[in-house]
Amino acid sequence: MIQLIEAGHSYKVHGIKGELKLSLDANFKNEILQQGVLFFNLDGNDVPFFIESYRAKEDALYMKFKELESPEAARELSNKIIYTDKNKLQNTPDQVFEDTNEDSEESFEDFIEYIILDKNTGIQTKIIGIEEYPSQWMALCIVNNKEVMIPMRVEWIEQIDDINQLITMNLPDGIFEL
Repeated sequence: MIQLIEAGHSYKVHGIKGELKLSLDANFKNEILQQGVLFFNLDGNDVPFFIESYRAKEDALYMKFKELESPEAARELSNKIIYTDKNKLQNTPDQVFEDTNEDSEESFEDFIEYIILDKNTGIQTKIIGIEEYPSQWMALCIVNNKEVMIPMRVEWIEQIDDINQLITMNLPDGIFEL
């Protein structure tokens, strides 16, 4: 049975052949690329799309899916969460986070006063609070004099630098406008 978990995010269409700019969770990016399939939720249905080709360029991944031959066809998959089958992975995001903090009492609440750096926009913001919701932790930050909640999704966190109190994240486009 397929059990889908979040694996990344798609952004805008790139080029004339229907490539998508996207990011995949760095913890199991190689496994996903070897599997050759990603899932997108379209109108409430989880639909598999098979990878035809991909290329990496300057911290971005550009992917072409089979049967999507134009930018118009690929646009339906832009700005969406990407999923993969958890059963096909060696490490899931929860396991990766638990493994990195095995000997630590650290939790997301320990990150108050840390700075979040979004690699996509270059925006830096200080975490002024952490709130726990049933499905995830949320960081409360101030961006452009407005309170913003940033999901502390393990798959979006690229690096945590405890010495400099800096969390480098790969956040979806538009998250600061919500």
